[in-house]
Amino acid sequence: MRILIIGLGSIGKKHINAILYLYPDAYIYALRSSNHSEPNDKVISINKLNEINYSLDFIIISNPTFLHEEFILKSLYFKCPLFIEKPVLHSLKNSEIILSEICRSGIKTYIGCNMRFHPCIIHLKNYFNHNKNLINEINVYYGSYLPNWRNGVDYRNIYSSHSKMGGGVHLDLIHEIDYCIWIFGKPNEIKKTFRKISQLEIDSYDYANYVLVYNDFTINIILNYYRLDSKRTIEVITNKNTINYDLINNKIFDNSKNILYSNNSYSIIQTYIDQIQYFVQNIDSDIEMMNNFEESINILKYVIND
Repeated sequence: MRILIIGLGSIGKKHINAILYLYPDAYIYALRSSNHSEPNDKVISINKLNEINYSLDFIIISNPTFLHEEFILKSLYFKCPLFIEKPVLHSLKNSEIILSEICRSGIKTYIGCNMRFHPCIIHLKNYFNHNKNLINEINVYYGSYLPNWRNGVDYRNIYSSHSKMGGGVHLDLIHEIDYCIWIFGKPNEIKKTFRKISQLEIDSYDYANYVLVYNDFTINIILNYYRLDSKRTIEVITNKNTINYDLINNKIFDNSKNILYSNNSYSIIQTYIDQIQYFVQNIDSDIEMMNNFEESINILKYVIND
């Protein structure tokens, strides 16, 4: 298996580790913007795409979001499946042109939203499928502290801090609105508020709030970059009880504190492994890849306005 990865930052390295865990004989070529030591000897650095003169099984695009458009179009030359890290683009301006080119090429695409593989999210999807008539309200919250995201890296220098590079909590933490629309479907109406309100030295949004209105219930989503004690939860209020999903601690419990599911040994890294496995297994299948380019663009339309 030969794989090209474009962009080898923190997320790119997680994808590499997942690939080598599942497919230890894979060869990985990394297109990099600078010369750094590689994470292991299975990764071969290249400086230009034209150095690739052999067939590839797939390409991973995990560079800063504002570069995705350029490298999606360049990658079509290789006529192989594309795994594109979320968010798929930072602007909708040329999304229809890119979609047309992807459709013309006939290649499969998948946009990396690993939270779809989290046990709590899978439980919520199954719960909704069997109990949708009971739900009155859903509250989704994800707050974390941007300066703590990458050890030894000044947060002011990463793309998350700069709106022109595709940064901002509304794009960085797109997982929450992604899995809500994946599970609950297209809302009848959506209201949103984006703000920069903290003392963080960034020019991107550090607060986002969405209200998704459905026929029988409403979803409220709050995201931020400035919470010191990370919290990632979903609260489902039904006619019978309240179900709480703690995504960080991988635990589900009701309003009486009865544990419905818990696995303390589970690591979020497993979602990256499951995601790569899903992608590779469906490359040659007749199954349409979930969260392909078109689906991801339709979700992105709820997040940004061009």
